[in-house]
This record gives sequence, C-alpha cells and structure tokens, in this order.
Amino acid sequence: MKHINAIELEALIQQQYSNITGLVILKGQQLVHEHYTGGYHKDSAVHVASVTKSVLSALIGIAIEQGAIHSIEQKVLDFFPRYRLKRGEKTIQQIKIRHLLTMTAPYKYQYEPYTKVYSSDDWTIAALDLLGGKHNLEAFKYTTVGIQVLAGVIANATNQSVRDFANKHLFKPLGINVSQDITINNKEEYFSFLKNNLVSGTVVDPKGVNTARWGLILTAMDMAKFGQLYLNNGLWQGKEILPSPWIKRVFKNIANGETAHMVIYGG
Repeated sequence: MKHINAIELEALIQQQYSNITGLVILKGQQLVHEHYTGGYHKDSAVHVASVTKSVLSALIGIAIEQGAIHSIEQKVLDFFPRYRLKRGEKTIQQIKIRHLLTMTAPYKYQYEPYTKVYSSDDWTIAALDLLGGKHNLEAFKYTTVGIQVLAGVIANATNQSVRDFANKHLFKPLGINVSQDITINNKEEYFSFLKNNLVSGTVVDPKGVNTARWGLILTAMDMAKFGQLYLNNGLWQGKEILPSPWIKRVFKNIANGETAHMVIYGG
C-alpha cells in the first residue's frame, strides 16, 4: 500500500470523498492529524447513524461488568416482566441478549416496518412486538428497528436513561459531551435531523428511551476516542472504561469470522 502524507490525504478526500466532514488520526492517545471539510470544524457534531449500535454494545458490556445484567446469555424477556406475550408465541421466550448483539434473533417481518415502530408511543415495545415468530433462532438477520430492544434492556436493567448511563460510565470518562435528548415528531423533523450540523445529543422516544440503532450525534474527535478505547483494550488514560473481557470477546468473535460484527461496529 502506498504511503501518503497529510497534504496528499487531504487532496484525496477533496477529490474522491466529498461526504467526509472530518478526519481525526490518533496514535496512542495523541493527536497526529486533524482535518475538516465542507464548512465543518472540530466542534461540529454529526449523526453517526449505525455507530450508535456500537455504543449500545459497549454499554451492554459495562452493564454486565457492573452486575446490572448477568451475561449476554440472559433472556431478553427478563427485562420486560410486564410484557404480554402474543397468542401462540413460542420463540421470543428463548431469545437472549446475545441474539440481539449478533443479529441472530428472528423477527416477524420480511421488510422492516420503520414507520410502525417510530410512529408508536413506545419504540422499544413496538420493536419487542416484532421479535420472535416462526423464523429460525441463531440464523443471521440484519435488523435496524429490532436493536431498539437493547435500549430498553439497558434502561430497565440500570433504572436510568441510556444517555445518563452512557454519560456516567462511557462518555464523560472519555471527555465526550452528549448533552441533550432530541425528540423527532414527524418525517420533516427526521430529515432535518439527518441533514443538519447538530449539537451533540441523542434521539429519544416518547417514553424517554434513547434510540439504539441510530440517533447518536458525535464529533470526529469523539469517534476517534471511542475507537482508540478498543485499541487500548478498554483503557483510557490508564483507567478501565470498558472491561477487558468484553474487548477480548469482541475481537475473538471477529477473528473467528462469526456473525458477531455488531458487537464492535454498526455494520
């Protein structure tokens, strides 16, 4: 692979990757290079889309370390004791957190009903209603709306909002500011959210549960810190933020070529 310098890299971005808003390169925890385009700057925050899944995965690891969740083998319905099963449902009772993390849980749809979930009063329960059915457990099925169930798991397991839990145990130790909850009430507000340069925050549903598959807004430096945390085996400035057993599980799954991609990145 040809090595290029900073000037060549910035020219390449301008010529071929106009959708890039910012580039941050860290070596260890030291800033090596920083570059922004299209009117963006170091304080600009953008919607990081499916990377939100990666953050939720990390929060699951932290919650397990703290004992709020026993393990990834714990049944999903343990966290929703008041949930009323649909008549004839025999699959959802077997679904574990691991199935959600690795996207090997079955769902009752062929095409994801985004509108049904995100126009409901409770996005987590709407997603939970789609979980189960007659498809095979352990078979890979990529999902976006289904991951919302993980947000409910974290909120119910920790008795606090996902954002509050993340701020205390992940974001603030990394020096990341996720300062607000954002509500989206209609299609117009959704598209405006996707396009605008925003203040760091995360989308929340009508019940106050933050989104799990999308909706997180971060700066380029925030993203670099999160990536560096994995490279540092969960350590930041000498302090363990992510438990090392969780990091080892993530990299072991990827090295083995398993369908555990969502455990470390959004996909």
